[in-house]
Amino acid sequence: MDIKKTKKLINEGYNNLYILTNLSWKDYREEMLRSEKKLAKKWRGDTQNIWGIDRKYLLTITEEAKYFVVRHVVEAMLSTRSLELKETLHVKKSFSMAHALTDAYAEKIQEAFKDFDTGTFLELNHTDFSVDVEEVA
Repeated sequence: MDIKKTKKLINEGYNNLYILTNLSWKDYREEMLRSEKKLAKKWRGDTQNIWGIDRKYLLTITEEAKYFVVRHVVEAMLSTRSLELKETLHVKKSFSMAHALTDAYAEKIQEAFKDFDTGTFLELNHTDFSVDVEEVA
């Protein structure tokens, strides 16, 4: 899939998560996005500074963060069980939030994703969103 279609699919999935913005006084979609943006920014910095790898990114930090938010919700939606306590201790905040929200609001989330192409989305691989420019020694 080309990058334009990939970005369109990611944004469609993220827009479907609008239902998470008004469930309570907290905007869960935005909270997961902020968490993923911090991690994406840190990952990119670590890749450059620690490993000395120069990469060209095909998605912005925000687009990459949206991908992971949607990915976590889709995986939670398709999961057959809830996370156990031990599993939640070492996972990303957005991953555990996605599972908790999917447990609490399963019908609303499934309704929001009824026309979404989850199969194509799950075939996306985040490692394809960047390419090595050159190795910095």
